[in-house]
Amino acid sequence: MKFPLTKIRYITKTGTIKDTGIVFIGNVISTLFSAIFFFIIARKLGPAKLGIYTTLVAVVMLLTDTIDIAINSSIIKFSNSNKKDAFLKFAFLMKIVIGILLMVLLFSLSSFISVLLKQNITVPMKYAAILVLATFAVRFPKAYFQAHKKFSWDAQIDIGMSLLRLVLVLFLIAANLLSVISVIGIQIAEIVIICSYWMTKIPLNFLRTSIDAQVRKVFFSFHGFLSLAFILAAIHSRLDTFFLMRISGPAMVGYYQVGYRFYMPVITFASVLSTVFAPRFSSYPNLGLAKKYLRKTVFLSSALAALVLVFIIFLPLAIKIFFGTDYQNSILPAQLLAPGYFSFILGVPLISYLIYYRGETKFFILLNILQLMLIVILDLLLIPKYQAVGAAVASSITLTAVNLLAGVRVLRK
Repeated sequence: MKFPLTKIRYITKTGTIKDTGIVFIGNVISTLFSAIFFFIIARKLGPAKLGIYTTLVAVVMLLTDTIDIAINSSIIKFSNSNKKDAFLKFAFLMKIVIGILLMVLLFSLSSFISVLLKQNITVPMKYAAILVLATFAVRFPKAYFQAHKKFSWDAQIDIGMSLLRLVLVLFLIAANLLSVISVIGIQIAEIVIICSYWMTKIPLNFLRTSIDAQVRKVFFSFHGFLSLAFILAAIHSRLDTFFLMRISGPAMVGYYQVGYRFYMPVITFASVLSTVFAPRFSSYPNLGLAKKYLRKTVFLSSALAALVLVFIIFLPLAIKIFFGTDYQNSILPAQLLAPGYFSFILGVPLISYLIYYRGETKFFILLNILQLMLIVILDLLLIPKYQAVGAAVASSITLTAVNLLAGVRVLRK
């Protein structure tokens, strides 16, 4: 036992663990507030209206994640460049312009999307369009603080938003104003308030920096391929919701989303790990240091992934306690998602290493093309017959396959 204990003591003294701890604690608190918020609206809205709400959020996240995650990754990637202020300004301007364009696009296409999903959600979709721009905005201070390793400030943004959202939804219930549209409204309000405050913590002198052709070229050489990868990732990660809505209706979306929500802490923690891993992998000057750090991160993520499988046992009781008997149809989909999210956690350090140290954005694109193809084929085969259970099986198989391929890629090169 000497070697494992020595290794554990060594790992716990590193900056990675300290930063992970800060972000993890912040995300635990934020996730707790968000979970309470979701429990409340799930019980108050019921499966059908919950399905409509989560579909609206899925559309917003689809539009923002297609572009914005790549912009944030670029902010982190070039934070150590000698032209970091120019890169930061370029990213900032891209957020403003693209955020406005996507907001207008969603507002204009709200009726078409409603017809496509076979649901009368045109009006709430127009409100969701405003949420698109708000999401673009609040992610800028988060990316800035992550790039400068101010992880406690990044965590405070998440805590502030989730706490304010919870307070506002309790106000809606007390005032008997809770609806799908009002819930979207409070999400816009919380982001505007929190973002306005934290932007005052960022020195804005970078806005005076000029942007030359080299900055744009280097930015797009990294961002271009990464954007395509994240566009594909954003699409395939929301397709199950859209297929379920069109094929099976909003109630089935509600059941599936309740099962999926039990893995939000897993997704959140994966984001924590990626947040901490990314700036370190991008800063290592040689392969030896990067490989050493990779081994350490794999050791950490493996221990955490094992907890996902243990949680399967407690899912039936957890769903009954938190969501009530109306959501018993969520139990089996939740259990079937576990193997997929087990592999998802294992793959976090591998993906971070491939993108931020080796710069293999083209492979990341290919991985996401495969993931998109798999989820489309499996969803179309399984959802018509098995509904939410089919969506869970499709998602689990897809996550396992792509993270296995990422592992093979790391080992072979």
